[in-house]
Amino acid sequence: MTKPNPLDQEKYQDIIDYKPVILKVLSDEKTLKTLENPNYGMMLPILRKGPMTVQEVTKVFNKMADKKRSDKSIYRYLKTLEELGVVATAGQRVIMGKTASEKLYMRTARVFELRYKYINWMGEEGNEWAERFGTLVSHMLEVDQVPSVKCIQEFFEKWNKARLSTIEKLASIVPDDEMETITTCDLRELTETFARVYIFSTLINQPDLLDQLRRCFK
Repeated sequence: MTKPNPLDQEKYQDIIDYKPVILKVLSDEKTLKTLENPNYGMMLPILRKGPMTVQEVTKVFNKMADKKRSDKSIYRYLKTLEELGVVATAGQRVIMGKTASEKLYMRTARVFELRYKYINWMGEEGNEWAERFGTLVSHMLEVDQVPSVKCIQEFFEKWNKARLSTIEKLASIVPDDEMETITTCDLRELTETFARVYIFSTLINQPDLLDQLRRCFK
């Protein structure tokens, strides 16, 4: 797809051949640790508006950061994030009248969710978590029955799928200008925001989940 730049159509054209997904969950320890480094973490907010060259990213980065970085350093940050699957080469910027072109980089997802501790609810670890959860919830529900561990595991599998579906839906329907405002924060804050929105959405749209949880104690 050829996308003329609206600001300077006569000088270059951006040829984009990559489409990011709506939502991507980041749970790999190496990825999460890398993004905690401000130098790498700043790349995602900068690329939020769309494909950019290394030089463009450098210019914005140096306006935001306390310490300026060279194009070479920014390129290294982008390549590291590309290897981690967070940033992708989106296409090329073709300079009018020149044979050379510049690579364009963009985020691999419109919204990222950070998951620092993934619980495999259906695995051995999930058995222990489900048992602990069931013990605590039984007092809230004022029941004496020992809950079914398998039932609780299935409940959280359904909960997680519904949660991700809700976030993906929101990310796809919120206008770009509103999304820009909403996502102007670090990734941890954004993850917490979406987590609370999902709880609200569940209370409104999926009351059957609570009924399913109650059935685990029968």
